[in-house]
Amino acid sequence: EDINSSSLCVVHCHEGEVKVQLDSEYALTIKLVEAGTAAAAAATTSTTEDEDQADNSSSYSGSQSPERLGVLCRALLLRAQFVYHEHCMKTRAGAMSLRNTNGGSGPLAVQSPRILQNCVGLGSKMLLERKVRSTVKHISNWIKNDLKSGDTLQVEWVPYTLFDSHSQFALSVGDKFCIDVTIDGDGLSVISLGGDGSEEGGGDFRSVKFGSAMEFELFLKFEVKRRMLEASLNR
Repeated sequence: EDINSSSLCVVHCHEGEVKVQLDSEYALTIKLVEAGTAAAAAATTSTTEDEDQADNSSSYSGSQSPERLGVLCRALLLRAQFVYHEHCMKTRAGAMSLRNTNGGSGPLAVQSPRILQNCVGLGSKMLLERKVRSTVKHISNWIKNDLKSGDTLQVEWVPYTLFDSHSQFALSVGDKFCIDVTIDGDGLSVISLGGDGSEEGGGDFRSVKFGSAMEFELFLKFEVKRRMLEASLNR
């Protein structure tokens, strides 16, 4: 499934190299190289990365460790290869179909494989998902240690693969409220159900969107405090 990105934040584009913003913290640089030199360049880059990680094994670049950034880059490279291969297969199938139906006459409409859009969308989603997972863990500790609440935060992730265009999970705090969260690219949407989500439970329905894990954390803290206050007043 292609990741459709309505717009890209391009930092610069020059001589086969383009740099785009993944989120407020990280940017992705993609450079076109000749097929014959790609393997050698990859081997040199891998050796340089291993040496850098050995020298700075405990250093972090922003919120992500060098190891996680390395995994991200390899995943995006593999995603680009998958997209290009799928594009070639569809183009070949289209050419064969045209040859069988029209005897090979007529133009073949070839669409762009949208490799850059796919890489940016997947990279943004992977970065945001990692931050959201850390946020959820922080909120769980906050409820237990700071609020001294007996309510337990529970999370259930939908088992998508690494290369899926989005991630989803359900989050609940005791019987106070539950939400469904979808991470897509550099944003996330939340569907909130009050109470137990049923009409008998008096649950209210809301759908909101956030652009960062920090906004999501503030939302969760506000909701938890509000629901606890409502529960104490209704006793």
